[in-house]
Amino acid sequence: MYMVLLKSKTLKILNCFINEIVDESFLNKYDKICLACEKFNGNSDVLEEKVNKLLKIEKKGEKMVRIYDFLNELDSYDWLDKNEHRNIEFIKKDDDKKTPDFKSENKGRQVFYTEVKTIRLGEDEEEILIQSYLSKSGPSRALNGNRDWRIGLEKKVKDDVEKAESQFESIGAKNKILFLFYTIGIDCSIYLLPNPVALDVIFGGKFFENFENQYNMKIIRLPVS
Repeated sequence: MYMVLLKSKTLKILNCFINEIVDESFLNKYDKICLACEKFNGNSDVLEEKVNKLLKIEKKGEKMVRIYDFLNELDSYDWLDKNEHRNIEFIKKDDDKKTPDFKSENKGRQVFYTEVKTIRLGEDEEEILIQSYLSKSGPSRALNGNRDWRIGLEKKVKDDVEKAESQFESIGAKNKILFLFYTIGIDCSIYLLPNPVALDVIFGGKFFENFENQYNMKIIRLPVS
């Protein structure tokens, strides 16, 4: 357990769970992001509501997955902040209406809406990838030699892009940003390390350009922290 002097209200609440599984630099990173986020009007209450809901999840595995989803939202907030977006606001969720995660403004005062999605490779696809690795003796050949495992992943990407577009449409968003985080399970990552398994490596940049043109949105692919 790490004795980190946390300053943000959000991490102070969440710390009781995550300080057993992460290191000091990890806590400091997200504490700074939360502290910056909480300064904007309304964000503090939304974040407090989010983390309290997370801590009420009974199954530890599910709770951990949802916490990492939340950390991906914080990473997206940090990206927006570092790329000159201002007035970055967490949108309070309405149970009857699926909305994006953020509202912000760029330097030109244009309003942007942002949605964050985390894509996880399914167990069946991971098993195919692992077996492909074992049979071909190398992560590079496993990635490129067997397309079967990528079919399920491609569907997940397509589904998430379409869900995000629906969320953008619900509020009439014109300027749209979608963050896609991609992760694989621990067992699968052991076989693939140190080879990077980024979405652009798997599909190529044109794959996402087509979605961007079709839905008139910017799609940013980031690794899970």
